[in-house]
Amino acid sequence: MVRMKQKPEVEEDRFQLAIGLRMGRRVWPHEPTQDEPRVRPLQILVLDPTTRKLEGRVAIANVPYESIPKPSHQAGSKKQNDREEKATIAINGTLFKVRSKVPCNVDLNDSKVAMMCGSPVNRESADFRVQMVYAVCQMVYRTFQLALGRDPQWAVRKKTKEAKDKADELKDRKPENKKAKANESEEIDFEKFDKPWCLEITVDEPKDDANACYDSDLVALNFGHFESPHSGTLVLRNQKIFTCLSHDIITHEVTHALLDGMRSLLMLPTNPQVAGFHEGFADIIAVFQRFEFSDLVQTCAEQSGWALLDHPLLTRIGQEFGHGIGAGDSIRSAVETDRQEIAQNGVFAAGEWLRNVERESSGEFLTFSESSECHEMGEVLLRAVYDGFRVSFKRRVARLAAIAGGGQAETSRWMSAELRQELVDEAVKTARQFRGMLIRAIDYLAPVNVTFSDYLRAVVTADAEMVENDRYDYRGAFIESFLRRGIMPTDVSGLSSDELKWSQVKGDSEAPAIPASDDGTSKPLIKGLSWETEGRMKPVGRDSKKKDGSYNIEDDEKYTWNRHEARAVAQGHLVIESLKDYLFVEGSNREARWYNLGLLDRNCPPRRVDGLLIRVIHPIIVESIRRSRRAGHAGKLVMDTVIEISQKVEGVIDDQRMEMVGGCTLILNDMGYLRYAIRQSLSKPESWRRSLSYSRSEGSRFWERDSRGALIPCQNLVNRIHPSIKFAAE
Repeated sequence: MVRMKQKPEVEEDRFQLAIGLRMGRRVWPHEPTQDEPRVRPLQILVLDPTTRKLEGRVAIANVPYESIPKPSHQAGSKKQNDREEKATIAINGTLFKVRSKVPCNVDLNDSKVAMMCGSPVNRESADFRVQMVYAVCQMVYRTFQLALGRDPQWAVRKKTKEAKDKADELKDRKPENKKAKANESEEIDFEKFDKPWCLEITVDEPKDDANACYDSDLVALNFGHFESPHSGTLVLRNQKIFTCLSHDIITHEVTHALLDGMRSLLMLPTNPQVAGFHEGFADIIAVFQRFEFSDLVQTCAEQSGWALLDHPLLTRIGQEFGHGIGAGDSIRSAVETDRQEIAQNGVFAAGEWLRNVERESSGEFLTFSESSECHEMGEVLLRAVYDGFRVSFKRRVARLAAIAGGGQAETSRWMSAELRQELVDEAVKTARQFRGMLIRAIDYLAPVNVTFSDYLRAVVTADAEMVENDRYDYRGAFIESFLRRGIMPTDVSGLSSDELKWSQVKGDSEAPAIPASDDGTSKPLIKGLSWETEGRMKPVGRDSKKKDGSYNIEDDEKYTWNRHEARAVAQGHLVIESLKDYLFVEGSNREARWYNLGLLDRNCPPRRVDGLLIRVIHPIIVESIRRSRRAGHAGKLVMDTVIEISQKVEGVIDDQRMEMVGGCTLILNDMGYLRYAIRQSLSKPESWRRSLSYSRSEGSRFWERDSRGALIPCQNLVNRIHPSIKFAAE
């Protein structure tokens, strides 16, 4: 891995700015001009190719418009090597660069192609496969963009062949005004030359790479294909199965990439639930994305009536892939099988359906267990979330059921078109609200060591911040569905929504409350980091603090920083200075202040607590500073700043040397006052023992040993999850 030059120098002994923060904004979605359209309609497959067209398999996706150059092989490059490399680039957009391993001539700017809404649906066409991946990824990115109130960023590349080659080339081109010191290696920030970044996607991988996966090292997606060795109702033996033609699989994988960009430290497998959370969250987005297509929901309403949410077309994930590998009707499902069968019959009257929504399934009912395989654990999270969604939908349409006659009338066979359309509209609206709530909750998680119960509390808190008056009690339905699945919150005084919300962290009894006030009577934790001072940070001198609290950064000829890089570094310095003011205060409560933020003071001598000996405390790292603008309930504008702080610690627990990461997520309001401090402390021996036990059992493939024999969590979690279901044709 190539080392990257830090700019500017910070206090290496105690604080650092993360690479991603120092680089500033890396993703720039296209902003259409007045002469350009807002959307580009493209044909896609909402359902797998094996489903019937009349069921809503084909849809028109209105993806955000951007000007896309023609495929690179049409440009006629003079260099042979460049021509071979660029010939595979089918779509080179601002967010996604899609490559095809087979010849591809897709040109979305062609007038004839535009009039047909892109390439026609054809599973054998490489043009359509590329178009399918591009359109679905654009829609998922737009979903996260609207929910978060900002442009999601991709993760920092850990390995990039092109960037490494470029760095090697730059080593031979030293600036004339640079005096290289003897015996000093050249450090190059090669990532600067790759901006703006885009997610690289490769479709039609060879047969021996059948599965689809997200590579966190390369920040890239790969979609393979295989010939099915099985035959069944929907799949023939030796039939080609393309993972890039599954709306579910594409959404699942790009969600991994977006989550990695939002919170890379959540990839660290510190407990058994981390891998299950990533798989479950990706499946959740895959299911809720289907509700963007009202024609599909309309089809389910026509067949299932009131029970449309249980229809297999909305709840089964990866049907063709499941048939192809011999896993059954799908690889996972949002509801139990018996509910799907009842929904397909469509004989429920309104009152009967209302009485059965909250009853447990008569068949196999999945419950939470940490000993489960990560995909099975993720399916429990998916079903818990979907249960809450079903109950919330029931509460929204109860008035429609009363109008329809209560308990005896209006089955799907006799339901009026007007009533059916009302059901469809309510289902789509509820799904969008739930999906936004679930995505926003990521901002309310600690930087590392996520659990299902933590996610429950994050969802409750995120929704309470946006919607004060929970008219249909979404939060209550969400909590009850988690409890029914065996997901029990810990360290809480009760199970109501108010008691499960994250509260202000105060630490020990001697610890002062972290400064938080809206009336101006106390100072904010992060001085100067309010929305009012957003535009006052200008890159002019090195570490020179101005009266308004902003920082100036030296204009060095060695680097040409853009405005956003300079602003990001300046904001990082503000966070560091404010942390110093809060943490480095002499007195009896100094240790409690560090505990409030889930950090350890490296100046304190090592100590042993219940068998845990902390030996090495690394610097505190400001991982990210993200600004969000969101429209809340009744048009309320919510402006937040989310700051992620981490710290790596080496210690010995039960005679085993380990490396762990802790930290805190700080959420500030528009004035810079702290609202939440969500920590993951490293001073508790039980968390170390839990990680140690996991590394010695089913989590052994997610942990490594360094040259000293210390256990270290791997950083490419998703890479190691997917090979467990990697399928190669026989």
